[in-house]
Amino acid sequence: MTALQRDLFELNGDVLLMDTTHNKNRFGVPICAVVGVDGENNTRLLCQGIMATEQAASFEYFIKSMQHACPDTLIRTIFTDADAAATSAIRKLLPNTEHFRCLWHMAKDVRQFAGRLGVDAQKFVNGFYRCRNSREPHLFWQNWETFSRQWKARNDPRVDKYLKHMINDYLRWAGFVQYHAFTLGMSATQRIEGLFSKLKTKTKRSTSLSELRAITEQIIDDQ
Repeated sequence: MTALQRDLFELNGDVLLMDTTHNKNRFGVPICAVVGVDGENNTRLLCQGIMATEQAASFEYFIKSMQHACPDTLIRTIFTDADAAATSAIRKLLPNTEHFRCLWHMAKDVRQFAGRLGVDAQKFVNGFYRCRNSREPHLFWQNWETFSRQWKARNDPRVDKYLKHMINDYLRWAGFVQYHAFTLGMSATQRIEGLFSKLKTKTKRSTSLSELRAITEQIIDDQ
């Protein structure tokens, strides 16, 4: 983190988006980035790091380094994709932080699974959104009961397993939880995807780590 990034993190580090990208440097190691939103609704790159792996230990080291750089910042909410290693690290090191799944990634995963259901695929997707968009707990559980009962009636082990996985993780995607959390109106990580698109236009598989640092600093200056 540059000195400017540390200042920005202290001001705008309460709601974070975190994601990784791959194959954009000579060594093929993942790049992890964290972005936030400033007071004028601009996306700001707050923190970045080279990851040795995408295992939980690497994410833990990354988060510890971030906390060490900005120890006084209260991270209230963080959005990620469904990465299990990142989830494990966040639960361990940020136990009081609301951790949500990116809605775009969640919806993509639901659509991919629904594709296995043939002509009923869209019906499954619509049922998911009805549950996800419920703004109050009682409405969520009513809609989930209807949704799960409808699909469990198919007696399909694949569907039963997927529904169980979804409901076990509902605190990270259910709309009524997010609507009552501090999110600055965000529900997905599109902002970080936009940042990665800039990074990808400037880097390639032969990019050295020193070149990567210079490119990252240029992005920060441009912002």
